[in-house]
Amino acid sequence: MSPPNEMNHVLASAPIGVAVMDYDGIYISVNPAYAVIYGYEASEMVGQAVTMVFPQEMHQRILELHRNFLDNGGALGGEWEVVRRDGQRLHVISHSVKADSNTGEKIRYVYVTNITQRRIMEVELRRSEELLALAMRGTEDAYFDVDTVKGIRTYSKRWWEMLGYEVDAWALDGSHWERLAHPDDLERVKTEMARIQSGTENRFEITLRMRHANGEYRNILVRAFVTRDAKGQVLRMTGANTDLTDRIRMEKEAHHFESIVKFSEDAVISKSTDGIVLSWNAGATRIFGYSAEEMIGHSISVLFPADRKDEEDLILERIREGEAIQHFETIRIRKDGQSIDISATISPIRDGAGKVIGASKIARDISFKKIMESRLRLASTVFATTNEGIAVVDSGGTIVEVNPAFESVTGYLRSDVIGQSVVRMFNGEEVQIFESAVGPTLDATGQYQAEHWTHRKDGEKIAVLLTISKVPVTSGVAHQFVVTFADVTSLRLRQEQLEYLAQHDALTDLPNRILFGDRLRQAMNVSRRQAASIAVAYIDLDGFKGVNDRLGHNAGDELLRVVSGRMKECIREADTLARIGGDEFVVLLLGVATPQDCEPLLDRLLAAGREPVLVSGSVCNVTASIGIALQDEKELNPEALLRRADEAMYRAKEMGKNQYQFASP
Repeated sequence: MSPPNEMNHVLASAPIGVAVMDYDGIYISVNPAYAVIYGYEASEMVGQAVTMVFPQEMHQRILELHRNFLDNGGALGGEWEVVRRDGQRLHVISHSVKADSNTGEKIRYVYVTNITQRRIMEVELRRSEELLALAMRGTEDAYFDVDTVKGIRTYSKRWWEMLGYEVDAWALDGSHWERLAHPDDLERVKTEMARIQSGTENRFEITLRMRHANGEYRNILVRAFVTRDAKGQVLRMTGANTDLTDRIRMEKEAHHFESIVKFSEDAVISKSTDGIVLSWNAGATRIFGYSAEEMIGHSISVLFPADRKDEEDLILERIREGEAIQHFETIRIRKDGQSIDISATISPIRDGAGKVIGASKIARDISFKKIMESRLRLASTVFATTNEGIAVVDSGGTIVEVNPAFESVTGYLRSDVIGQSVVRMFNGEEVQIFESAVGPTLDATGQYQAEHWTHRKDGEKIAVLLTISKVPVTSGVAHQFVVTFADVTSLRLRQEQLEYLAQHDALTDLPNRILFGDRLRQAMNVSRRQAASIAVAYIDLDGFKGVNDRLGHNAGDELLRVVSGRMKECIREADTLARIGGDEFVVLLLGVATPQDCEPLLDRLLAAGREPVLVSGSVCNVTASIGIALQDEKELNPEALLRRADEAMYRAKEMGKNQYQFASP
């Protein structure tokens, strides 16, 4: 058992690890990205148990979680410690989706991302923050540290002295910007702070005029490093103020930049004009894997892929001409051979005479950004080209975006629905059905799927397979929903047609034996609960075989259609007339307690049966023999009631036909 061909193509090209496993935790399919994470070939993992990538002590627990997820749903994912083939421990994040195979077997899709490097960087960042805190306690520089979570603000002694104030002259609660900033600069400060709070940048830098204790304004450079949580919320801002108005502050600025380089997550590198590395910070080690000892004094070309070796010559040529290169995106090779995407800014370094003597380079690993951009492009392409209508809905149920297929499926233009409630797609009873079914399911699982009837803009009623998925909350954005509309009207109508044909006689369009039996069972159940009486009339046409033998089966069929139509007109709307084979019919009568209740209907049926019928130019005469059985209060099954009616019908035939007889109680 394996995923469909189109799914195999998606798995093979997915940028993240994707695997499919059966109920027993055996891999059915593994894409190349998944196998690479664990150090195997994809073919080696297929047929093996998922426990092969977990420590021995976790095997039983993993299988329990896996089966519980497939049996009961819920969520299965998060961060795990796993084991590569070579024994190396890795950290991964996984997300699972439950599905059914084409044979109905429960299967699980798992999506895995290797976050080992990120975990290493997080540990390194915490260590860097601890070192910075130690440095701040003993320094005379104008450092500050703001813990936005705990509301703790720490400013060094030098920060107060730089502006001529006594240390801790007033409580620092953030209002000091309004106290110290020049009125013309204050709005710009507020704008920059708001931009950092709502954005994603990790650097804050602004030059403004701040009032000294003696009343003059000094030009102060404020730089800060912003630390964010996984959702992008600001946790801490750490930085320093530099007084640009005198030489001492310029020296302090140099020290400040040295600290920034030391603790920067970016690679900060300097090199000579012939590409020899002169300096290499810890950020460069984290990104490229080489230590400073391995790189200083050696050519930076070791980082270049084979097909980009000429790139360094072009960069150095521009640097020698004094040109800076801004935000240059390219590919480099780590020490472990891994290819990474980087964004680099390269500037010339000059001596006192202005001669270019080298270059400084700040490089940032943008591999994750590239992956996300690729995923966004893929998602955008799918959104725009899929045949299913898709609507993005906010937490209040308002449509914020739709794809082109939505217009085709529903008939509504994008301009018709943007800003409108998604419930507008339904009306009348459909609204109540939609709201009562969707809300509780989404609250419980975050997912909903079912068929619903709705109307196109032109009023045409259509059946849609409605799928709603709750999108996880991201920074600053309330949860949203993705709603897909797949038009399944033709399938639904075909299904209803097949169900109708399975329960009705093809010749007379009357209910068949199956549908009649179902209605009889329901009626008997109701009669027992509500003390209501029912009866069954068994009808057989007298002389029908002679018509068949004399005029042929086509004539016989026409006779059955005409007679059954006449008998149907005789019964009440609540009763059921069914053909159960050949020239045999049965009638289910509701709400009849005595033979006298039945006799008017039976007389009409006899009259309908003996009325001549013109078939193929010949007048055909048949009659009906009817046996009727009223439900006995001790009678528990439909078969017994039908059997008594059948026996009564044969008694009617024996007594001369064209009459009805009641079954004995």
